[in-house]
Amino acid sequence: VVRQWGLAARYVSGYLRTDKSLGDQSSPDATHAWMEVFLPDLGWIGFDPTNNCIADNRHIRVAIGRDYADVPPTRGVFRGASESELAVAVSVSETDAPKRNEDFLRVVRPKPRRGVKQTAKRAPLDAPLQTTQQ
Repeated sequence: VVRQWGLAARYVSGYLRTDKSLGDQSSPDATHAWMEVFLPDLGWIGFDPTNNCIADNRHIRVAIGRDYADVPPTRGVFRGASESELAVAVSVSETDAPKRNEDFLRVVRPKPRRGVKQTAKRAPLDAPLQTTQQ
């Protein structure tokens, strides 16, 4: 509906840290989904129709897509005996924010191989960007 109004919208798949005292209808041990709309003055705002609320820090985003088909909670092929069963459990609880680790996303470039000539010299990752004006 909101796309028909000309607003950008997306489907969000993830989990919800449920709180029955807030009237949550969702099961605490299941995946959850909601939608987000881009409002020009506010940015992306999440709306949770299952629990009739605005998405907040209890909504844990795992994937974003156009609709459910873009971001199902599980995808793949099962190969095994037809009598097999799959059991899944989810536990969501609030914790302290993790400390930032500067090495977490560090890119390690491989060393050049012996006898291979490098054709271009790259700037270090922490070098400032240089722009030229014309």
